[in-house]
Amino acid sequence: MTPLKKYRVISFDYDGVIVDQINSWGLIREIKGIPEGRIEDYMKGIIDGKEFRDSEHILFKKYNLRYEDFIEAGKREKFHSNVKKTIEELFQKGYILFINSAGPRPTILTVLRRFKPQAFKYVFSMVPLFDVNNVFYDTYVPYEDANRDVDKVKVLEVVAEREHVPVEDIIHVGDGVTDIPCFKRCIGVSFNSHSSKVAQNAKYNIENFSELISLVETLNAKNA
Repeated sequence: MTPLKKYRVISFDYDGVIVDQINSWGLIREIKGIPEGRIEDYMKGIIDGKEFRDSEHILFKKYNLRYEDFIEAGKREKFHSNVKKTIEELFQKGYILFINSAGPRPTILTVLRRFKPQAFKYVFSMVPLFDVNNVFYDTYVPYEDANRDVDKVKVLEVVAEREHVPVEDIIHVGDGVTDIPCFKRCIGVSFNSHSSKVAQNAKYNIENFSELISLVETLNAKNA
């Protein structure tokens, strides 16, 4: 009987990791011609995550953002090199995979439908809400941190409880500063990061997505 892998649960950021698009919300803005809002105020800490989202909602409503625009964004997004093959192989090997992202759920789900069978057991992301005419009016965030942003660490805790594993044994693959809190709680893997701060806070850094297979297999071999 094959022993149960200790490191068997893998969390993935979405933008910049699964797809080469750095910001799916930004792609949707391009599709609809929505001008930049208060992103600078948000980045400087002048407004928190909730205030930033509320300011974005005003713009999205003004430009009549629709459900179909999120689907169109998903159709335009492309996988990073080796992502599809690697994810499918990890799934076949029995790893539990999930998305842990602030990206828009309809866009993410549109892209994930390219996996057959579906490889991701859970998708935790920001959920845009639509009225009966499929017109955007708000967003729902399952978990929020102290800055009213998407709480990726809480997602790790929720999945850890569901899968009966310690948070410290989950592997999280990310590329941005919002992934650093995850790196501090679990096994952080930096991929496609353009920030030295992100790389420095990760336990492992990979340049090719396919390296993830040998990394997790090596971790489990050491634990056997």
